[in-house]
Amino acid sequence: MDEPNSEEAATPKRKRKPGDEASSDEVQIDPKPTRLRIIRTEGGFSVLPGSSPPTPPYLIEVRCAYDTRAGNPSKKWHSADFTLGPSGIPVVCHGDAAVFEARDNLVILKVKGAEYAVHLVGFDVNRDVYVRAEVHEVTIASPEV
Repeated sequence: MDEPNSEEAATPKRKRKPGDEASSDEVQIDPKPTRLRIIRTEGGFSVLPGSSPPTPPYLIEVRCAYDTRAGNPSKKWHSADFTLGPSGIPVVCHGDAAVFEARDNLVILKVKGAEYAVHLVGFDVNRDVYVRAEVHEVTIASPEV
């Protein structure tokens, strides 16, 4: 019997399968386009336009609560946690955004242009803030919206 002369001959060779081709080119995966971005800040968060925002005007509905170990944080929100708006955590708008409504743990933002930034700061820094934001496109432009 012949003995293998090299380590390569001693290891069993694996059969190549379709799709096993290794290429030296790195695969570039484009990020998913987003309508808006939520960025964590010290004591709060910011809402900014995403990579693919909708055509203005539109509304952004933002609900927030302190995160919980189990269950839906929004359903477990209590007014003793915090409130949004003038009597609670301020909603500071820059650029083409304005507060349409702010109450309890809900703020509705009216966006009229492409450049805006909205900051909410004043949450307990020892707790994680759960944020859910939804974009609602305005189909009929009325002076009220």
